[in-house]
Amino acid sequence: MNLLHEKDGLSIARAVVMPSEARKIRGRSTEMSATVYDKLATIPHGIHDSGCPILDRALGWFTCDVEDMHHTIVIGRVTDGEILRDGDLLIERELGWEYGG
Repeated sequence: MNLLHEKDGLSIARAVVMPSEARKIRGRSTEMSATVYDKLATIPHGIHDSGCPILDRALGWFTCDVEDMHHTIVIGRVTDGEILRDGDLLIERELGWEYGG
């Protein structure tokens, strides 16, 4: 889980919120539906030992192991993490979106 910074997190959120598989986007042509986007291609990042991407410009990050699932709620145990820089967290309310991901 990468925690986005309030100052520049919106541009990252915009880049990753759409599905990577174009076939999941309503209205795509048959030809365009075959496209799979690498949403992290333009976002500087590294890879954690667990295989998870760590965004260079994130406020911080953490990894977790899934302990339980209840419908759409996932309960996890944090296994690692780090604060990368000072600042405030970008929250969904500030995005102005109905659903931020």
